[in-house]
Amino acid sequence: MNDKKPDISKFIEALESTGGNLTKTAKVLGVSRSAIYRWVADDTEFMEAVEDKRCEMLDKCIDMTQILAFGIPDKAPDGKIIGWITPPNDRLLSNLTNILMNTVGEKGVYRNTPKIEVDANIGIKGSIPISKWIENNIEKK
Repeated sequence: MNDKKPDISKFIEALESTGGNLTKTAKVLGVSRSAIYRWVADDTEFMEAVEDKRCEMLDKCIDMTQILAFGIPDKAPDGKIIGWITPPNDRLLSNLTNILMNTVGEKGVYRNTPKIEVDANIGIKGSIPISKWIENNIEKK
């Protein structure tokens, strides 16, 4: 297998066509996967191209998770929520909230940050899933 390094534009084109999957990128370029890893380790342009594609994929995952977590409301002509096409997923919403609260974007790259403790003692006992709260607080069809 020829592990000749292509120019950066060909590499980016291959990354785009494979959604950033390095194994598939290697196949598209006709090189070994280890060659891709060497290029990325040795060349900042190649490393940045891979990081950019991975951050783009992370952004897409977050976008889709938000849609699934918040649900897709069914709205009346006046804009009021009257039900759900896809109901909110309180478990996904909780996980998404935890992930976003524990990460900070810096140039699109996420890193762990210290957790912030919040005292929210407002006199409410117990808990209710967000989907149940929403169900109790929206107008019915």
